[in-house]
Amino acid sequence: MLDLADDDTSTTPDVVTLADLVTRAAQADPVAIAVERDGFTLGFGDLEAIKVAMSAGLPADDANAGLTMALMSSVPDLVTAGPGELDSVVRDLRRRAAEVVGHDGGAAAAQTVDGAVIPVRGADSA
Repeated sequence: MLDLADDDTSTTPDVVTLADLVTRAAQADPVAIAVERDGFTLGFGDLEAIKVAMSAGLPADDANAGLTMALMSSVPDLVTAGPGELDSVVRDLRRRAAEVVGHDGGAAAAQTVDGAVIPVRGADSA
């Protein structure tokens, strides 16, 4: 399974997963575009709702699995596009979510809706 948290870019043990970052972005701005691919757009609020539905039967400790399923089932032709295209969508999603929650584009951190600053895995490698 694809690790959306991107462990290779972080040594911080308490970083937020991409699934959690998407949740925070959905809370901050549910209509902001989360995914844009070949004319298809999906907002953070809709992506979050699909992620929650897909996660219902999954282990609680793997939030990113639900996000992967949400992306693969919602974004047209992503399933057949191959892993490179999925990686591209995930990197763009991570960048967009970090921007929505206040990532300054420099250090690998994002400010959450409640003002807490959290590290974001892979935010500076997009």
